[in-house]
Amino acid sequence: MHAVLDAVELTGATSADDELLAVLKRLRHARGRFVDERVELLPKAWRTWVVDDAGRVQRTRLELGLWFVARDALRAGQLFRPIGRRYADPAGFLMPAERWHAERHELAVTFGRTLDADARLRELETEQQQALMRLQAAVDAGDGVRLVAGRLELSRPAALDEPATVRLRAHLDRLTPRIDIVGLLAEVQQWTGFLAQLTHAAGATPRMADLDQHLYAALLAAGLNIGPTRMAECCPLTYRQLAWATEWYLGDDQLQAANDVLVDYLHQLQIAASWGTGAFSSSDGQRSPARGRAATADAAAREFGYRRGAFTLVNWVTDQYSQYGTKVVSVAEREAIHTLEAILHTQLPIAEHTTDTHGATELVFALFDLLGLRFIPRLRDAASIRLYLLGAPTGHAVDAVLRGRARPQPIRAHYDDMLRTAASLKRGWVPASLLITRLKNATPQSPLAAALGEYGRIVRTNFVLGDCADPLQRARIAGQLNKGESLHAMRRHLVIGSRAQIPADEDDHRRHALCLQIVVNAVQVWNARYMTAAIDHLHHTQPDVVADDTAIAGVAPVTHAHVNTLGRYDLNRQPISGLRPLRRVDQDLERSIPTPPLGVNGDKH
Repeated sequence: MHAVLDAVELTGATSADDELLAVLKRLRHARGRFVDERVELLPKAWRTWVVDDAGRVQRTRLELGLWFVARDALRAGQLFRPIGRRYADPAGFLMPAERWHAERHELAVTFGRTLDADARLRELETEQQQALMRLQAAVDAGDGVRLVAGRLELSRPAALDEPATVRLRAHLDRLTPRIDIVGLLAEVQQWTGFLAQLTHAAGATPRMADLDQHLYAALLAAGLNIGPTRMAECCPLTYRQLAWATEWYLGDDQLQAANDVLVDYLHQLQIAASWGTGAFSSSDGQRSPARGRAATADAAAREFGYRRGAFTLVNWVTDQYSQYGTKVVSVAEREAIHTLEAILHTQLPIAEHTTDTHGATELVFALFDLLGLRFIPRLRDAASIRLYLLGAPTGHAVDAVLRGRARPQPIRAHYDDMLRTAASLKRGWVPASLLITRLKNATPQSPLAAALGEYGRIVRTNFVLGDCADPLQRARIAGQLNKGESLHAMRRHLVIGSRAQIPADEDDHRRHALCLQIVVNAVQVWNARYMTAAIDHLHHTQPDVVADDTAIAGVAPVTHAHVNTLGRYDLNRQPISGLRPLRRVDQDLERSIPTPPLGVNGDKH
């Protein structure tokens, strides 16, 4: 172990960590059974073990204990390598200190947060007291919540469609024309021009007149999980043409830019204002089986058995039904790690976000609040969550639900670092999923992670108190999550290839997710345009059907029964005489050629 200190350069985050390294180096050159060193660097449980009956410090035991302390400090980021990846300086993930100090006032205004820790704690305390008073009023009035033996019990009112909405939906389904998926994409392209974002990866200018056909086929092959081999058997294009279009035109940046065009177009439609403002969104994961082994695929025995891997598609949806983000993650990961990911990269004015329980943790609550965003998840057994009192009790009966007491000391000590962390996410210095993973996995917990956890407990407590007192907010959250669930049904309808098993390659997973996102939003744009036309028609023919504005808000552009994804069959073919020629081996070999070399051997760009 002594050679480690010579081979690996380590640096301490605090003076205590530097002292730890200095003691280890001195112990390396020490001789004899006993040493004259302090034992305060060790945990209390270790101190009596390293000291003998005469009060002397035993060298070997002290050294062994300090190496365990050093190991935990490495994991927590208190010891780090100036040059490294896994054990790099945690501050290296954040924006430089000098830049933070230059921009901290501007960013604080952007987030709507004070730079004074005590002032922010007073704001949270006032917010908690007001939430307690509202909760007490709701309990007294019997407004969806009861206090029984110091515990809250929430009622769940059944959500039923209004008769006017059901009637309007039936008329719209009757008036909506049926269409093939390719025709739908062509019409949406004519309205939005989203294909213009699918540019050549090397900047080449295409010389073909039918490039749109190649892009439609490649999008559907990846998005519907048909694959280029099967798609080549269903359309006039060859496998090599489809593989060329996929490799050069369906990059991550191009696909996300094309999707942004569709999201912006849907946001600007007049009917979209009936569904929401576009400032409220939700995220949820949808699991899909995968073939073979992949980095993002893992076992999900309850849904797919023990012999099939699976991955999770996390999708971000606005209250106007547009899907503005998607990401492929492992089923072994908690979705909360990725909840902030798409929100920080969208141009939409997202101010509120909701998830289910799997997408919420104390760290997520803290980071949302520090960024000036409102996080309002639907928590399982919200009334049973441990809540924390900040400040003095209010004297109401509902004070009994606050079984813990918040510790503001870590928040005061690290409040500036917490704001710097939020600023680093906002400025894009570090992906949110990477930062949350690093903070969550540190063992023991780093001081910054501990401070964020304390802050998140207070924010979550205030949210739960307000949520229990507001049945309308609970209904609003459930409604937004149901919008995401309705898009899950559309994706299951659209993904028709290979029994919804995605190939094992990680690039294929990501491309499938982005292409499917484009197809989903294209269907919604098409539905919204034709819903508008159908509603205008009903205004003239049956005005009583659309007399209620709430009925229009209740219908959604997620219908998909009218979209034909299976293509058409040519039934006029005449049988050939004799047998068909056998397939040549070189044809199979051509189809198995990897796609990256395509386009460099004279293929047209």
